[in-house]
Amino acid sequence: MTRSYSIILLCIILVGTSDLYSKEYYVAPNGDDSGSGSLEQPFKTIQHAVKQLKAGDTCYLRGGRYHEAVHISNLKGLENKQITILPFNNEHVILDGTKEIKSVWNSHKGHIVKTRLNDEIWQLFVGNESMISARWPNAQWKDGAMFDQEKTWAHQSDQSQYGKMVNDHDFRDLAQADVDFTNALVMLNIGAWNTFATRVTSHKKGSNTFTYEKNLWDRLAQDVYWEMRKETGWYFFEGSLNMLDTATEWVYQADSKELYIWPSDNESPENLDIRGKTLTYALHFENSEYLKISGLHFFGSTFHIESANHVSIEDCDFKYPSYSKRMLGVTEEPEVTTIDGIENTLRNCTFAYTDGTGLKIRGERNLIENCYFHEINYSCVGDAVTVDGGEGVETIFRRNTIHTGGASVGYRSGPANLIEYNNIFDIGYLQSDGALIQVSGSAQPGTVIRYNWLHESAQASRFDDDPKYGVRFDGSFIGYLAGARDFPHGGTIHHNVVWDTRSMYVKGDSQLVYHNLSFDNLRNDIAIRSAVGNPVPKDPLKGFNYQGWGPGIDHPGENDNSITRNNLAGQISSNLRSPSNGLPGKHSNNWTGDVRSQLRDPDNLDFRLSTESRLNDAGYYIDGITGKTGNVLPDIGPYETNNGHYWIPGRQSQQASNPIPPNVAISIDIDADLMWLEGYKADSHEVYFGNSYKAVNEASPVSNEYQGVLDSNILEMDQLNFCETYFWRVDVIQGTKKIKGKIWRFTVEE
Repeated sequence: MTRSYSIILLCIILVGTSDLYSKEYYVAPNGDDSGSGSLEQPFKTIQHAVKQLKAGDTCYLRGGRYHEAVHISNLKGLENKQITILPFNNEHVILDGTKEIKSVWNSHKGHIVKTRLNDEIWQLFVGNESMISARWPNAQWKDGAMFDQEKTWAHQSDQSQYGKMVNDHDFRDLAQADVDFTNALVMLNIGAWNTFATRVTSHKKGSNTFTYEKNLWDRLAQDVYWEMRKETGWYFFEGSLNMLDTATEWVYQADSKELYIWPSDNESPENLDIRGKTLTYALHFENSEYLKISGLHFFGSTFHIESANHVSIEDCDFKYPSYSKRMLGVTEEPEVTTIDGIENTLRNCTFAYTDGTGLKIRGERNLIENCYFHEINYSCVGDAVTVDGGEGVETIFRRNTIHTGGASVGYRSGPANLIEYNNIFDIGYLQSDGALIQVSGSAQPGTVIRYNWLHESAQASRFDDDPKYGVRFDGSFIGYLAGARDFPHGGTIHHNVVWDTRSMYVKGDSQLVYHNLSFDNLRNDIAIRSAVGNPVPKDPLKGFNYQGWGPGIDHPGENDNSITRNNLAGQISSNLRSPSNGLPGKHSNNWTGDVRSQLRDPDNLDFRLSTESRLNDAGYYIDGITGKTGNVLPDIGPYETNNGHYWIPGRQSQQASNPIPPNVAISIDIDADLMWLEGYKADSHEVYFGNSYKAVNEASPVSNEYQGVLDSNILEMDQLNFCETYFWRVDVIQGTKKIKGKIWRFTVEE
């Protein structure tokens, strides 16, 4: 072999093997994009670093704030060589949608100050807390009033017409506001589960009537619909300077680029950390795959995955991720966190304080797991849902907690979704109708809803008919056509606990309803709808004359092929309100009556059957559904008495959580067991128990309070003492790491 040929061969080998070695790049707020990207010479921008990345590479971000709209396009990792972006050495990294406002401030009027900006902003922060867009009636984030419709919205009179709002002055007097609201934006919750932002076309100071731009929704023009929805009509104004009348409110006038604020405690703005939102998407993924983002904090920003696959977002925190641009005159729904692609993962992330939907899921086989959504959607403008999976096929929505949402729906399912181990409650504060889990007709085939707690749904106001449903399988959008009944079908609901909602409502056919517990609901606890009610008006908007838009249409044949077994409820019926002579389809081994008489302690979240209950071993065995029983037949209801594990839904945190008995509970039974939600990624748990806070707090494995290491989440107790207060703690063990738990307490009944 000649020397020149050897050199050529060596070069080919080196080029061919160079891709086998992953590279590391570093970015720092004080870096320089002309540097090498090393730890010693980091880049300044994430965008520049992204341009260097190839399969298997890692980008480390140094601590600090990054204000960038990073576009990640056509970046391709491999299944076994992901591209990773994460903080260096667990440093605190913030992807920030805001810019600091350093400006000269002048007095405007009273406590209001103003300045002129170079950038348009649509959300304002002081000290990392969002101020309130000036509005009438007033509201605040800090006291929860943003989600209290009666306190912070005005109510429409039954004299209103589409396009003309007549205020209900007996509830809140618009005339007393002493403001001309002409040209202001108004949020109109006049479509039950639909809310609109539009412009006020005319109003006079001291008047209880105003007009607004129409063309919001064709159905609002129907007299019959309008008449039915008048009492649930609400509104508030936003964004005009003449509404700025209290501390923490602000206004930005886009035409003059002037910012007006009333600082909290009337502080001088020069002494405050003031920031304005200038971008929504800190990360925008497009046509990319096999990427992993972890450990980042998003402030006033979020991400958008668009036609990207196998992207993983993990262990991230999102505070104020989305907000409307109404301050700029934009009336459409806000830009929101979005996943659109195939087999993307969102895991162990938190989302809090949004105007807009908390998350939209599109595409196929995406996984949303162990996430926490709260204080979501304070205006509900647009296609408002707390978490919207309606366009996601085969989505897995697992072990998430959702609470305190304005929109009428907690989780909206798409086709063939798996919805399991979620804890959803306090949803629907600002709209009527809806459900904690809602499944449209087209989404029902293949959808499975199992092992969820669905409870304490909101009734928006005294004028709203009912709280939200717990689970709702809805009717078909195509309609129930005469002679060709187009029932939605093929969904499964099993092993759920539903309480303090409107009902568990199942429409359609060929639905499977097994092993659920439903009690203390406003209507019949489980309604398997069939052949009941009165016809409702025709709806020509949907293109045919036999479609009804209410639950009262006649449904011969509905649920004739459904199966309902092993359910425990106060009342099971073929309709929502009245008892029925029987259920449609196949049904057996269901029990109705005084639910509490059959359970150990439902008021303290122990939903197991009591040892005396005759429902033990009284169920019907269902292949593929009934779990390990320890007996020939399963129990009726969602929990097996002798299972050895008590499933608790919702997001797992690093510490053990959700204690049963609940923390500071009183009147606990003397035969109570201790149970808890396991820590995230826990291998096992150490348990400590005693009657001294100090002793339990300081206890170790050599202490008397030590109860041992448990693989289960149930500690069976010897009989407790009446009237005594006990303390307990559960530590998480992850390999060689131990995470100390909080101290919980409860008091045994007198």
